[in-house]
Amino acid sequence: MNDVINDITTEYFQLLEAMKPSPTVEDYKRFESRIPLLEEISRIKNSAISVFDLYQKKHLFASYNFEDLLGKKAPNPITMEYFDSVIHPDDYIHLLKVGIKMLKYSLTLKKDARPHIKLLNEYRIFTGQNKWIRVIEQHRMLEVDAKGNLWLSISILDVSPDQNLNRPTISRVLNSQSGESFLINETISDPKSTLTKRESQILGMMDKGLLSKEISHQLNISVHTVNTHRQRILEKTHSSNSIEALNYAKNAGII
Repeated sequence: MNDVINDITTEYFQLLEAMKPSPTVEDYKRFESRIPLLEEISRIKNSAISVFDLYQKKHLFASYNFEDLLGKKAPNPITMEYFDSVIHPDDYIHLLKVGIKMLKYSLTLKKDARPHIKLLNEYRIFTGQNKWIRVIEQHRMLEVDAKGNLWLSISILDVSPDQNLNRPTISRVLNSQSGESFLINETISDPKSTLTKRESQILGMMDKGLLSKEISHQLNISVHTVNTHRQRILEKTHSSNSIEALNYAKNAGII
């Protein structure tokens, strides 16, 4: 198991090298000026926030409430090992592989498109209260260097409203520019898991309380077509009912 993790970690850091960020002293000063805002956002949202430096390969910032969420005393400065130590072993390998796939995907995009990509992971962590809980973590780019290379990434961690510990780890990619979203796993992306614009639109109408007949009337499509879209939404969000699908969509930023 350790050999597998070491191989995956090595590949991950090799991909970080391929990102080739080259931040300047002024870049770091600009980031430091944003720390009070990050601290305020963390207090308002009650989310645990961290910022990772792809150039130095370490965390530059972690909000005060990680200890409250994880129930484990945090080192100062906070380290990757601290975060890794609380993740469920099965989920940890999945997250490493998804991280590699996400970095490879980012490298295929034009530089100006990369900041619009967000990765959402839903997985299990072990708390200081000696129990497993399910969390949702959002990753996205926070800063690029002067050449447009990805430099800083931000992570926002919250307790998931879905505490079914038997559900599989879920990873989803969102493109805030195009509105596209798709599930991603450690091996391949399933093109069938992509939520279409129509499906996202219907999700939004479901969130407003509209029934299939009302959605059908507004979109000028048949009730059968609406119900087909709704069934595909359930499949793609791994949900058993509309409430679960809507909860997932809200947490994922789809609606």
